[in-house]
Amino acid sequence: MMPLESERLDIHDRLRRLYYVLLGIVIVVALVLGVAQATGWPRMTLTSEVVIFAPRALVWDVLSDFSTYPEWNTFIPIATGTLEKGARLTVRIAPPGGVPMTLSPKVILLTPGSRLMWRGRLFAPGVFDGEHDFALAARDSYVTRFTQSETFKGILVPLLAPSLNRNVHEGFKQMNEALKRRAERLRSPGSAPASAPGSMPASAPDSTLSSSPAPL
Repeated sequence: MMPLESERLDIHDRLRRLYYVLLGIVIVVALVLGVAQATGWPRMTLTSEVVIFAPRALVWDVLSDFSTYPEWNTFIPIATGTLEKGARLTVRIAPPGGVPMTLSPKVILLTPGSRLMWRGRLFAPGVFDGEHDFALAARDSYVTRFTQSETFKGILVPLLAPSLNRNVHEGFKQMNEALKRRAERLRSPGSAPASAPGSMPASAPDSTLSSSPAPL
């Protein structure tokens, strides 16, 4: 039995309405992602610091030697690629109590001996972006202050904030302590004191969640 003309028109009208609804959803999602990408909202930064009684050059050698990560770094057990600005790395992140994931971040800042920063993301820009920063500052010839931080931006940040604070932040602290142990063990005997009067605490973690853009 052939459908009536009015039924055909009704079906076409429903399809047209569905098309406009879907188009509207796509436009709204695109606008939200565009705003998130342009403004960096929402944003969250995790930071963890540790004082290492070893020369900065030695700490950098340990940090930049990706081939030894499986031996000591449980938070980033795998990292491969060339350490140069603009290069793509392959990094395996295994936060304690969290789900491991493999990323392909891009090196956006490299100052041999003192700074390494890479940027990675999940899905499209503005969904979930992260800029991971490793900074080394020499307090003197034998003492290094190591700071690991990451700024997360994108519409998924509020949803993932509890896991980031709990699992990823703990991973930062564990990696910092593991780096400290390895560098101090590799330090030449007698090259640095086991402790220093008036030194900073071994670690000083901090985390913040912001709903408005803040400069990196």
